[in-house]
Amino acid sequence: MTHQSTHDSHLLHIRLDAQRRALQMASLSQDDYRRILRLLQLLSDAECAWISLLSEDQDQLLEGLDIPAGFPPSIAQRVIAGEGLFECSSADCDPQLRSHLWCSEHELGWLAAYPLHSPEGHAMGMVAVAAREPRSLDIRQRLALVDLVNLLEVEMRLRFLLASQPQALRKQMNSISLANQQGGGKLLDPAEIADLLHCSYTRCRLEGRAYALALVELDPLATQTLTPQQIEELQLAAASRLQRNLRLGDLLGLWHQGRLLVLLPGVESEELFGVGDKLVHSLDDVVDLESRSLSLTASIGVVGIQLLKERLDLELVLHAAGEALGQAILAGRNRVRIQQLTQDSR
Repeated sequence: MTHQSTHDSHLLHIRLDAQRRALQMASLSQDDYRRILRLLQLLSDAECAWISLLSEDQDQLLEGLDIPAGFPPSIAQRVIAGEGLFECSSADCDPQLRSHLWCSEHELGWLAAYPLHSPEGHAMGMVAVAAREPRSLDIRQRLALVDLVNLLEVEMRLRFLLASQPQALRKQMNSISLANQQGGGKLLDPAEIADLLHCSYTRCRLEGRAYALALVELDPLATQTLTPQQIEELQLAAASRLQRNLRLGDLLGLWHQGRLLVLLPGVESEELFGVGDKLVHSLDDVVDLESRSLSLTASIGVVGIQLLKERLDLELVLHAAGEALGQAILAGRNRVRIQQLTQDSR
């Protein structure tokens, strides 16, 4: 696999994850989608309209209105790559469309589409219209198509904000934790806490607030002679102590290499050290583990982001948190170190 194809595959995976979160938290009802499509049909004088989402292979049909039998043409990747209005005035001039069932059997000769973005800012699909006769949109119809897609995105963002309130995310975290307990685990795993990270980050971006997170590593004197089960119990004890010092909107879970990840939405730059120091002191304690009493301490790296760009660069943010954690370890452990990121909004 070439470097470019690996990059494209990684980008598709990111977009599909963002799409999944959007549909879980911001999806409209079938009737809501149909209202948008009816209005779009009317304004663009089209015979059919639909919304398609990115998928691993062919596009996934989310909702359609008066569409012919069978799946619509899989062109969402082409529409997204263009980053603007896609229009094929005559399907006969486009080999991909000319060979599609819709164009060959139903004689659809014209198609126009515009990218649809998730609340996280990732292109997740398209809104499209089509008709039998070759033609083109006039300037007012072009504006209508763009405006309706933008209104659909606004509605999705509003629903996302409602679903990602601190109480809602905490409820989601608790429900995941309960399911994990029934399955033998007790903390959110890295994929689950990463999902909540994307959701809480996006909410802060939409509200114009800052964001921070803390990477917590239990100091090795407490863990080097323990069994894996005892280490898990110690992690749970640490998480319990951290939880008692978090606000309603703060979330935590298990990260890679046995570390804990704490999400701190809305924490401003001047608050970073105080928050981190409070977390360090909350973990400086003795833990009773079966017949042993262990001294529990931890090192913490905190990263603060003051200007949130449209899409979360998870790798960049976690790299900064890891650097701060490394500085805390080098400085002697049982302490906090801070990294600040300032990102320009797109």
